[in-house]
Parts: sequence; structure tokens; C-alpha cells
Amino acid sequence: MAALCVAAAALSALPARAQDAGSNDPSGCLRASPVGVGDGLAVLVARDARGYSVRVVTADGRERALRAATCAQARNAARVVVALARADEVDAQALPAGPPPPVPEVATTVRMPARTPRREAALPPAVARRRSEPRERTDLRWHVTASGGLAVGPGVAPEAALGAGLTAGAVRLDLAAVMRAPDAQAVRGAVDATTEVRAWLGRARVCGVLGAGARASLGVCASLELGALEATASGAGVTSQGPRTTVWAASTGGVTASVALAPSLAVVGELDVGVAWSRPQLAVEGAGAARATPGYVVGARAGLELRL
Repeated sequence: MAALCVAAAALSALPARAQDAGSNDPSGCLRASPVGVGDGLAVLVARDARGYSVRVVTADGRERALRAATCAQARNAARVVVALARADEVDAQALPAGPPPPVPEVATTVRMPARTPRREAALPPAVARRRSEPRERTDLRWHVTASGGLAVGPGVAPEAALGAGLTAGAVRLDLAAVMRAPDAQAVRGAVDATTEVRAWLGRARVCGVLGAGARASLGVCASLELGALEATASGAGVTSQGPRTTVWAASTGGVTASVALAPSLAVVGELDVGVAWSRPQLAVEGAGAARATPGYVVGARAGLELRL
């Protein structure tokens, strides 16, 4: 770029002398329009059968040569060659003698544009409400329950139960082994004679629970009881006191509630009312009919539940 600028300056500032020192123009072509040589530059112009030849020689011996068909072309070529030669000298003088100075380092801080939060499309109210509502847990969770309470049917007696089950979403299933304590009643028509009835049962219970997995829950349940009754008799006038066994079956409906004390421990309560499908009549030898079991069942229980 510097060479072109110097060349333009040289072309625009040619001297008006008829002929400068250092020019050799045997053909006389440059006399009418000198090219302004000097400062160690020599221009040699010659004419032959093919036209004009122009040679520019610098002080250090470098040489540029070209040819032209007419005198005007030769003059213009000479001016360009002289300008380029002077531009080379200027560039050589402008170069620094040593290595270039170091470029100072400038610390630059780049600020990243703040991220604009993505805006989600507005959802219909019904869809947005469903998304905001917590979903019920659908995973299986096992539990073990120990409870005690009072039952009516086949007698009126306390009971103890130990069971296990699982909860899947809003459905709860329990299986329990139940023992009801002996219920003693006096034998009708006999003096100082009594009968005792105890029950060994298995209970299957299924519930629909509201708030399963929450701290407190409430459910509606249906149960089936199936087991054995064991009866004995004692007292005056009883000729046979050995135990007798019969079948007991009943179905009930009721409610259940639980309150969690800890993530793995809860207090549970149950209340059932139902119908007895078997109503055995108990009789004592020597005394006749002794007692009849009721056709209804009522039970209330409370206990602790270990959630696994």
C-alpha cells in the first residue's frame, strides 16, 4: 500500500526540466516530457525496429525493463517504473532495524446477555388444574398390623389380630389371623352349669382409601370372616364336658382410619357391622338347649401398623 502511495506521489510531482541527470535517451523520446529521474536512478530509452525499450537502473544495481510501441507509451512506462523504484527505496528505509515492539495485552471483559426465561404456552384451566394437583402414589407398599378390640358374634368377647397387607394406590388389602377370647354364659335349665365359646378366625379385608400415602387417611371396607368355634360346658348336671367344634362364617362392611406417627409407623382404627352366615345352636347333654349364636356381627378394633 505504501508503494502505491509513493508511486502516485511520484507521478503527480514530476519536475519540469527538459532532461534530468542520469537519463540516457538516444531516441529523443523523453526530451519533450521528462520522467524526473535522479537520486541514483538512471533511465535508458532506446528505439529499434520493434518500437521503444525502457530500462531503469537503481543505485544498488537493480534494474527494471519494459517495451512500448510508441513514444507516448514509452514515456508513461518510464514514469511508472521510476515511481515503483522510488517506492521500493522508501519502503526499505521505513522498515525498522530491530524486532517490532511488543503489543501490550489488554484485558477484555465479555458480558454474556442475560438469559430470558422461556415462556410456556398458557394451558386450559382444566389441564392446568390437573397438573397442579398432586398425583396419588401408585407404587406398592407393604404393612404389618397388630390390633385388639371387642367383638359381638358368636359371643361378646375381646379379640386380638395380627395381619399383613399391601396398599396399591387407593386400594388396600389385608389378611389377618384373629383369636376371640372365650365367652361364658350360664346354661338355661341347669344349676351352676356354664358354656364357653371361643373363635379362631381368618379375616380378608379390602378397602378403598382416601388419602393413601398421606399423614391421615380414611377408607370404606368390606370383610369376610371364616373360622371355627370351639364350645365347652361345665357344671352340675353336665354329662359330657369335652370341647365341640363347628364352622363360623360372616361378612361385614365398615370404615377404617389411620394417622401416621412416623414415615413407617401409624395408628389404625376399624369399625365393622355385618351378618353371620352360620348360626350354630349349642346344646349340653343332660341340660338340653344351652345357647344360640346371634345372626349379626359387630366389631371395633385399634392397633399399630408398621409400614415397610
